[in-house]
Amino acid sequence: MPVKFVSEMFGRPADEVTLFVSILIAFVLSFPQSFIRNVTLRKLYSTGIGLSLTFFTYGIYTLLLIPYNMTAYFAMLLLPRKYAVYLIILITGGLLTANNYYEMITEDVSFNVSVLMLITFCK
Repeated sequence: MPVKFVSEMFGRPADEVTLFVSILIAFVLSFPQSFIRNVTLRKLYSTGIGLSLTFFTYGIYTLLLIPYNMTAYFAMLLLPRKYAVYLIILITGGLLTANNYYEMITEDVSFNVSVLMLITFCK
């Protein structure tokens, strides 16, 4: 795996190298989007690139984020703004709390998907 090789070469943890490489790739791949004139194609391009980079950065745990973000999207679409916010806070708080307990039990302190949930929670 290239990330493992680079992390060993520079003596940095693999999760730091993965995040740095993801940011560089995102920066480079964002340039072609300005040349896509069709709105639908531009949305498909950005969604595909976003999902690809998320899979690269977080691995299979990205599959947990897709239904989570879809739930947030539909809650904001269908519910009044006041209630949608509370529902998303409740769902995100529950997921982050459950993830925290899981990490305490398994002693897993790696860079994981809870960071993305926290970012969505702050939005």
